[in-house]
Amino acid sequence: MKIRRSRCAVGALAAAAAAAPGLAQTSIDLEPAKDNTLYNDATGALSNGAGTRLFAGVAGLNAEAFRRGLLAFDVAGAIPAGSVISSATLTMTVVQAADNAAVDFTLHRVEQDWGEAGSIASAGQGGGGQALDGDATWLHTFSSGSFWASPGGDFDPVADASTAVGGQGEYTWSGSGLTSAVQDWLDNPGTNFGWLLRTVEDSGTNARAFASREFGSAAFRPNLAITYVPGPGVLAIGLLSAPFSTRRRRR
Repeated sequence: MKIRRSRCAVGALAAAAAAAPGLAQTSIDLEPAKDNTLYNDATGALSNGAGTRLFAGVAGLNAEAFRRGLLAFDVAGAIPAGSVISSATLTMTVVQAADNAAVDFTLHRVEQDWGEAGSIASAGQGGGGQALDGDATWLHTFSSGSFWASPGGDFDPVADASTAVGGQGEYTWSGSGLTSAVQDWLDNPGTNFGWLLRTVEDSGTNARAFASREFGSAAFRPNLAITYVPGPGVLAIGLLSAPFSTRRRRR
């Protein structure tokens, strides 16, 4: 016997789906797919692709000792296409700070793809290590053959999010700009080059070392928490698998 769902039955299933939290909204936590640090170096020789720390800020008395962090998340690989992003929050942990004074650190969408290879800086990693083929550097998107249009990385000057960062501890970035970025990367995966993390670069020493995705303790690594409403295809599967009752039609 072939069973048909009447319009009333489909409507009842839709109502049940809307009332089911599991179908209505889902949350997921992502670690970076890659991260790296850009060290202000005129030769483009420094990187820290496989290092346990990611840096941003001015690292010393030399006003040109800029550090900028890069991190990217595989949004489209983790969330079904067509989903609607409700919120997104990035959490990062400072493991070393030049001081405890709070200073704003901002996230900017990167406009070119970039690389993370096996370079590891020595000691505290703040000075950078020898870049390897495929590493992002101050000059290169991928060392040593591909270049940024502007040294220091190509990024949107308008920040997606900002938060005041002081001494060691956990900090979060959130808001409509961050959520919009994640939605754009889900809808257009080819434009997902992640964020560049930076702070004020015209003052004294203010660098922060953040735990990277290679950090020993997973609890300290960058985490992008995303809440979303699944796309139509996922909802349809939920509807089809939801319990329902049917009656054989009289003929």
